[in-house]
Amino acid sequence: MNYNLFNTIIFSGIVYGFIFCATIALNKKYNFSSLIYLFLTILSLSLSNLQYWLMDVGIYEIPDVLYIQFELLIIPFFYLFMIRYLLIKKIRFEFLYFIPFFLGMLYQIWSVSFDITKKLIITLNRVVEISTIIYNIILIIVLFKEILRYEKNKDSKNINVPTKWIFQSLIIGIILIIIWMTSTLVLKTQVASSNNIYYPLWIGISILVLFLGTRAMIELDIISERKRIRKTKNENLQNSTDFYTQKTSYNTYQDIINEILNSKLYLRPTISLSSVAEEFGMSSNYISQLFGKHSEIGFNEYINVLRVEEAKKMLRNKAFRNYTTVAIGLESGFNSKSTFFSVFKKHTGITPSKFKNTLES
Repeated sequence: MNYNLFNTIIFSGIVYGFIFCATIALNKKYNFSSLIYLFLTILSLSLSNLQYWLMDVGIYEIPDVLYIQFELLIIPFFYLFMIRYLLIKKIRFEFLYFIPFFLGMLYQIWSVSFDITKKLIITLNRVVEISTIIYNIILIIVLFKEILRYEKNKDSKNINVPTKWIFQSLIIGIILIIIWMTSTLVLKTQVASSNNIYYPLWIGISILVLFLGTRAMIELDIISERKRIRKTKNENLQNSTDFYTQKTSYNTYQDIINEILNSKLYLRPTISLSSVAEEFGMSSNYISQLFGKHSEIGFNEYINVLRVEEAKKMLRNKAFRNYTTVAIGLESGFNSKSTFFSVFKKHTGITPSKFKNTLES
């Protein structure tokens, strides 16, 4: 047996991955269709490390014919998860993303079944590993582009989710690919063949499993709450338009105000002076002048006032008492927790949490 600190850390990541998968599978709260791919992503990461851990510790030497190339499943599963999670587009023929995996497995069976020289096997294995790395890099680049496009096209019809943690996950993935390339193409040619050169990669995978599992649970909990908030709002809350709207005879200004209130444009995280101007076929400067003439506050401040009032309205309502302030803030139109907290405190003098606590006391 070859137990050491490194493979103990690796084993901890494997156990956490299996616990996460069990939680997702057994908890009815996580009933998102995209979760099957997150489940498979973390399961593949964990099983990949488990294969190497069993061989490194010396418990079981997996025959070449039974070895599964999970490295060709991880990025495709994560890619499909993110596309569904962000509702970017519908993907047909999802099996096409796994063709490299099936080709890799066929090559593996072929290389084991036929009498091939060791030199040729080493060369072919190197080609397969390089091809695998290139394929994963291509998928990561495509996913980066899809996320950037998603950020540009956010709207209020769907629940817009934060993408920062996704970028962080991809960066960790890129770092792991660099470590993988270094271990495979550089270190393995300079030092004697040993599992030790792969410890940084396997530990990195454990870190990725921990990060993905933790952040995904947090974000999925918030999305679940936001969905329930929207359902409750539709059932129990009446539209209200008595927020800081000043009486004015100027029809254009009033039309803009009515549209913002009646269509609840302030709930759009991406609303801006320019987007409203484009919607009304006017210039941004003209609408800014209208607010300067007929309102005591500017456009951006007006939108924030409406959002704060929306949040206060939900915080006061007992139907939303069990939801987190973060979910309520995001459902009020703010695009981040920090912005919500700072704007809310500016207009009320206290944080959303304190406001909520004063109502409960």
